[in-house]
Amino acid sequence: MVEQCPKTCNFCDEAQRKIRQGCVDKTGPNGRSNCQQVRYLCNDTLYYRLMTEQCPKTCNRC
Repeated sequence: MVEQCPKTCNFCDEAQRKIRQGCVDKTGPNGRSNCQQVRYLCNDTLYYRLMTEQCPKTCNRC
């Protein structure tokens, strides 16, 4: 119910908190993310899926 009906069930704060907790960009072998440098690829049709998986925070997908 938290995910499907948060407003109706008065879970809006909990639902938002759950979404934000998992909203992070992945890092590379060096421990750093290059998402900011490649954010122009967020809406490129060839990179959309990859960017959603690797850079969800930067691409505003969570």
